[in-house]
Amino acid sequence: MLYLSIIFLSAFLLFQVQPIIAKLILPLFGGGAAIWTACLLFFQAFLLLGYLYAHILSKCRNLSVQVSIHAVALFTSLFFMPIGLQQLSEFNLSAPLNDILQLLVLSIGVPYFLLSSTGPLVQKWLSYVYANKTDFTPYKLYSLSNIGSLLALLSYPFIFEPIFSLSDQLLYWSTAYILLVALLIVFCIQLFRSVFGISTQQHHNNEADITHLTHFKFDWLLWLALSAVGVILLVSITNAMTQNIPPVPFLWILPLSLYLLTFIISFHNPKWYGVGIGTVYLYLVRLLAY
Repeated sequence: MLYLSIIFLSAFLLFQVQPIIAKLILPLFGGGAAIWTACLLFFQAFLLLGYLYAHILSKCRNLSVQVSIHAVALFTSLFFMPIGLQQLSEFNLSAPLNDILQLLVLSIGVPYFLLSSTGPLVQKWLSYVYANKTDFTPYKLYSLSNIGSLLALLSYPFIFEPIFSLSDQLLYWSTAYILLVALLIVFCIQLFRSVFGISTQQHHNNEADITHLTHFKFDWLLWLALSAVGVILLVSITNAMTQNIPPVPFLWILPLSLYLLTFIISFHNPKWYGVGIGTVYLYLVRLLAY
């Protein structure tokens, strides 16, 4: 189906551009551990900003306005194709963090920001469309998006990096991104035809009827703290590995793959995160940490 292709492709492109662009800037800054940490900081920050954008946009009462705003943003991002490094006038090699962040923002900031918001937005819009269908749950779509992300990371060192040059990788990635924008525009047109003018407040009312959980005033602080734990572990383990082992792209991909695996297990099926699988996963994390 169209929305399945969009979610999978957007997640694939979102995480495959990370090793591509990180490898592209390595010769400029020497390939130290600080380079990988700065790249990871940028990717996690823009991922959070994309989720925040999707959350704020979904608060708009009219679904057609949401779709229109996002469609305009998608068209705007095409001006940044094909992606590539936007050279800065000079670099501060002794403290490269600011230069790396600036370089990444100018090079892939807009496309990466929109890619990070695609999955949550599409899932939210589908929850509006299928609000009256009790058999539809958007949470498995989050598992699908993380499968796409995991495949992107694992396929890069074994398929894309050995076969294609960096210039070809950038060109193919940009072509796939343009294809994704075209698919999203088609999806937006379908939404216009099916739910044009429908107030999202109606859907919020429908969604409120299917939950009986008690919400507390500071629940959001708990969820924020819990989500931060995973990112802290990811950054700290990546930083430790790149400091104690010669930094190569695969060592940066490995902890990120385990990070994505947790979301696949958690959102695909409740039976997947039982004691057995959880024990095996914790053993892998401890092995990686040591």
